Amino acid sequence: MRKTMVKKNILVFVGLFFAVTRLMAADDYSKWPYYKDFTINTSSTGANVASDQYKFPLLIRLTTSDSAIFSKAQSTGADIRFSEVASSGTVGTHFPYQRELWNAANRSAAIWVLVDTLKGNGTSQKIRMFWGQPTAPDSSKSSAVFDIGNGFQGVWHLNEGTGAAVSDATVNAYNGTARGRATEQTSPRTRRELLEGPNILTAGRTRHW
Repeated sequence: MRKTMVKKNILVFVGLFFAVTRLMAADDYSKWPYYKDFTINTSSTGANVASDQYKFPLLIRLTTSDSAIFSKAQSTGADIRFSEVASSGTVGTHFPYQRELWNAANRSAAIWVLVDTLKGNGTSQKIRMFWGQPTAPDSSKSSAVFDIGNGFQGVWHLNEGTGAAVSDATVNAYNGTARGRATEQTSPRTRRELLEGPNILTAGRTRHW
């Protein structure tokens, strides 16, 4: 019985994943009135990534300097989309994404975008963000970005407060409760979570490796 349940769960996840993938692939981005290109700098002056990285979740942050995006996007950010920018400048592959944070009032957002190939040691690769489509459904999906097929077993953004539920972004749903404090540090290269105090995360389920 247990094996059957596991197989059903996997089939449900696969079905949901491909449903989201088809939804994004079917989107006609010419119907989105606004877009912005983001340039990825992996050279020594940027992220300093020497070689290509595959199936890489890239964090994009929006701030008050991106007020034009917040003013035209849906209030929840449900209409945002991301794609590759082809060499011709046209829209390429549609990328899965997860909105970790979207605060339109404070003009703040954190979005994880699954880039199929992140070019190493470069300064010209671009991804394109679209917004401004009021009838677009929400296609943010954490498990499509942090796919267990790409080796992720558990991903916690740790943006919850002490005592709050801490959600696993993968389909494994290794959720828990925050105990202690998480302090965020940012840099041009990466975001790190510094955990202070004992027993920061109490897992709802334990798995031995």
